[in-house]
Amino acid sequence: MWTARKNFYGKLVGFISDGDILRHLSKLHPVYESVWSLAAAASSELGFDSRLNELMQMQVKEVGIRGVIAVKLGDSLEEVCRVLQENHLKKAPVLDGTDMVGVINSSNITKFALGKILEKNRK
Repeated sequence: MWTARKNFYGKLVGFISDGDILRHLSKLHPVYESVWSLAAAASSELGFDSRLNELMQMQVKEVGIRGVIAVKLGDSLEEVCRVLQENHLKKAPVLDGTDMVGVINSSNITKFALGKILEKNRK
Protein backbone atom coordinates (compact mmCIF):
# COMPACT_ATOMS: atom_id res chain seq x y z
CA MET A 1 0.00 0.00 0.00
CA TRP A 2 1.31 3.45 -0.83
CA THR A 3 0.04 6.92 -1.39
CA ALA A 4 1.79 9.80 -3.08
CA ARG A 5 0.85 13.42 -2.77
CA LYS A 6 1.61 16.24 -5.19
CA ASN A 7 1.46 19.88 -4.22
CA PHE A 8 -0.49 22.57 -6.04
CA TYR A 9 2.24 22.81 -8.69
CA GLY A 10 2.25 19.07 -9.41
CA LYS A 11 5.54 18.39 -7.60
CA LEU A 12 5.84 15.21 -5.53
CA VAL A 13 6.11 16.36 -1.91
CA GLY A 14 5.30 13.25 0.09
CA PHE A 15 5.05 9.50 0.10
CA ILE A 16 3.30 7.38 2.71
CA SER A 17 3.64 3.62 2.83
CA ASP A 18 2.28 0.91 5.08
CA GLY A 19 5.65 0.99 6.83
CA ASP A 20 5.13 4.65 7.77
CA ILE A 21 1.81 3.77 9.38
CA LEU A 22 3.34 0.83 11.26
CA ARG A 23 6.22 3.05 12.41
CA HIS A 24 3.78 5.63 13.69
CA LEU A 25 1.71 3.07 15.58
CA SER A 26 4.87 1.54 17.03
CA LYS A 27 5.80 5.00 18.39
CA LEU A 28 2.45 5.09 20.16
CA HIS A 29 3.06 1.71 21.72
CA PRO A 30 6.21 -0.45 21.56
CA VAL A 31 4.22 -3.63 20.86
CA TYR A 32 3.32 -2.47 17.34
CA GLU A 33 6.39 -3.50 15.40
CA SER A 34 4.97 -5.74 12.70
CA VAL A 35 1.71 -6.61 11.00
CA TRP A 36 1.43 -9.66 13.26
CA SER A 37 1.86 -7.62 16.45
CA LEU A 38 -0.74 -5.13 15.21
CA ALA A 39 -3.22 -7.97 14.70
CA ALA A 40 -2.44 -9.38 18.13
CA ALA A 41 -2.85 -5.97 19.74
CA ALA A 42 -6.19 -5.44 18.04
CA SER A 43 -7.67 -8.20 20.15
CA SER A 44 -6.00 -7.10 23.39
CA GLU A 45 -6.80 -4.45 25.97
CA LEU A 46 -4.03 -2.08 24.80
CA GLY A 47 -6.42 0.54 23.41
CA PHE A 48 -5.63 -0.24 19.78
CA ASP A 49 -8.92 1.24 18.55
CA SER A 50 -8.24 4.58 20.22
CA ARG A 51 -4.70 4.70 18.83
CA LEU A 52 -5.96 3.84 15.35
CA ASN A 53 -8.67 6.51 15.62
CA GLU A 54 -6.01 9.03 16.64
CA LEU A 55 -3.96 8.10 13.58
CA MET A 56 -6.98 8.51 11.31
CA GLN A 57 -7.42 12.10 12.53
CA MET A 58 -3.80 13.08 11.81
CA GLN A 59 -2.68 15.09 8.82
CA VAL A 60 -0.59 13.38 6.15
CA LYS A 61 2.43 15.54 7.00
CA GLU A 62 2.40 14.18 10.56
CA VAL A 63 2.72 10.56 9.43
CA GLY A 64 4.75 10.72 6.23
CA ILE A 65 8.41 11.45 5.90
CA ARG A 66 9.62 14.71 4.39
CA GLY A 67 12.24 14.55 1.70
CA VAL A 68 11.00 11.78 -0.56
CA ILE A 69 13.68 9.30 -1.57
CA ALA A 70 12.89 8.23 -5.11
CA VAL A 71 14.50 6.54 -8.09
CA LYS A 72 14.39 7.61 -11.72
CA LEU A 73 12.62 5.67 -14.43
CA GLY A 74 15.92 5.20 -16.28
CA ASP A 75 17.98 4.04 -13.26
CA SER A 76 19.66 0.65 -13.46
CA LEU A 77 18.46 -2.15 -11.23
CA GLU A 78 21.82 -1.97 -9.46
CA GLU A 79 21.21 1.72 -8.67
CA VAL A 80 17.70 1.01 -7.40
CA CYS A 81 19.06 -1.74 -5.12
CA ARG A 82 21.73 0.65 -3.82
CA VAL A 83 19.19 3.39 -3.04
CA LEU A 84 16.87 0.99 -1.23
CA GLN A 85 19.69 -0.63 0.74
CA GLU A 86 21.50 2.57 1.74
CA ASN A 87 18.27 4.17 2.92
CA HIS A 88 16.87 1.05 4.61
CA LEU A 89 13.77 1.14 2.42
CA LYS A 90 11.54 -1.63 1.12
CA LYS A 91 10.03 0.55 -1.60
CA ALA A 92 10.52 3.83 -3.40
CA PRO A 93 8.53 5.97 -5.82
CA VAL A 94 9.68 5.90 -9.45
CA LEU A 95 9.88 9.29 -11.14
CA ASP A 96 9.83 10.22 -14.82
CA GLY A 97 11.14 13.76 -14.54
CA THR A 98 8.95 15.19 -11.79
CA ASP A 99 6.02 12.83 -12.41
CA MET A 100 5.56 9.77 -10.24
CA VAL A 101 4.90 6.83 -12.55
CA GLY A 102 5.02 3.95 -10.11
CA VAL A 103 6.57 2.31 -7.09
CA ILE A 104 9.32 -0.29 -7.04
CA ASN A 105 9.81 -2.56 -4.06
CA SER A 106 12.16 -5.25 -2.92
CA SER A 107 9.64 -7.95 -3.87
CA ASN A 108 9.64 -6.69 -7.48
CA ILE A 109 13.42 -6.97 -7.58
CA THR A 110 13.48 -10.43 -6.00
CA LYS A 111 10.83 -11.70 -8.41
CA PHE A 112 12.73 -10.26 -11.39
CA ALA A 113 16.07 -11.75 -10.25
CA LEU A 114 14.61 -15.19 -9.60
CA GLY A 115 12.87 -15.10 -12.97
CA LYS A 116 16.18 -14.36 -14.68
CA ILE A 117 17.87 -17.25 -12.84
CA LEU A 118 15.09 -19.67 -13.81
CA GLU A 119 15.18 -18.45 -17.40
CA LYS A 120 18.94 -18.93 -17.56
CA ASN A 121 18.74 -22.45 -16.11
CA ARG A 122 16.13 -23.49 -18.69
CA LYS A 123 18.54 -22.83 -21.56
